[in-house]
Amino acid sequence: MKKVLSLMWTLSICFLMAGTVNAKEEVQYIAVHFGDPANAEVIDKEAFSAIKFYIAESELVAYSEEQKLIGNPTYLEGWYGSVPEKMGFCANYRGEYSKSKGFPYAKGVVFVLDKNGTVAYQLPPQRFNPDNYSDLYDAIYNDIKSTARKMSRGKEAKVLKEKKREYIKSSPVGELETTKGADIDKKGEGITGWPVPAIDLKDENGNAVNLKDITDGKVTVLVFYTLNGAKWLRGDTDGNIISEKQGEKLMPHTKYAEQKGEEFDKKAGEGDLGGMLGMAAKEKFSSVDAMTSIRKGEELSDREKAAAYKRFVQHLEMVQGIAE
Repeated sequence: MKKVLSLMWTLSICFLMAGTVNAKEEVQYIAVHFGDPANAEVIDKEAFSAIKFYIAESELVAYSEEQKLIGNPTYLEGWYGSVPEKMGFCANYRGEYSKSKGFPYAKGVVFVLDKNGTVAYQLPPQRFNPDNYSDLYDAIYNDIKSTARKMSRGKEAKVLKEKKREYIKSSPVGELETTKGADIDKKGEGITGWPVPAIDLKDENGNAVNLKDITDGKVTVLVFYTLNGAKWLRGDTDGNIISEKQGEKLMPHTKYAEQKGEEFDKKAGEGDLGGMLGMAAKEKFSSVDAMTSIRKGEELSDREKAAAYKRFVQHLEMVQGIAE
């Protein structure tokens, strides 16, 4: 009898210990819109039910420059402003991009934080494109998911020594950085190993909160995104500003599809076969490069607004998939 009781006691202790070892921290999913808060109003939150949304009210500049035949641009292309500069995804944080080309973090950035608020993972600045889409997307998706899983099981990020935590942008906040002599983040490390910076935010009810506070004690997958909430500056080959335009509000692609569906149904009801065929052909064969129009400061069509929206929510769609 004593042996049976002893065995039962041992098994109970083992089960308790196993439960403690395997206990998982809950992962929270947060999205922060940076730039003009008015542009964030169009977000289709129902499509991202696992994500809690916040706003960082801050000025945002997006700079691009006409390409020279030979030589580097005058200024680094990319995001400028307090949020991208604090979070390590402004124009200087370029990774594999050289000084001569590329807009790093064009679609924003994704981080994974451990429960102490230390950055365990930062999305690399490479863009998904038709040539690398499936391979790079899958690799990044899996990196985010596996890092969040490790952090939820008690693993903690390696903290970078304070003396090594230095922002590399040397010009004042929001001002353009010349390529000559500019420091760049060649390895694409960003702020991995840093405590998450304190950034003032507004929650969905307009209440003031701080990024440090809402991530403290919680494993967090954190997305910074913008829905064209920037002032777009375009420079000539010498860096002289030739166009300046505040980004227009975009249109969710679902709303655009509904709008076109209603238009198609109307033509069908009117018996306008030519109009129906024309719409179908246009949707099938015309291509949209909304970012070219945005960078040139041109007015956007509804189709371009929908295409740009789809582009800017790509990381939100990725994180929603991970959360599910």
